[in-house]
Amino acid sequence: MTTNIELTKAGAPRPADSSPLYNEWVANNPQREQIALAGVDITKSMPQSLKGIFNGARAIDREGV
Repeated sequence: MTTNIELTKAGAPRPADSSPLYNEWVANNPQREQIALAGVDITKSMPQSLKGIFNGARAIDREGV
């Protein structure tokens, strides 16, 4: 009899997306995208981006149209 630990450990075959074991399997078997996103640091660029968005937003003047 197999246990859930054996079905979800690192290197185990991927279960169906609808399987109740899927979330546990993903936690033990990160995909390339997850590994790449874990290394991204947005703390430096986020404040500058938000400042540009908030300062750049202007009301549209439609009186002359």
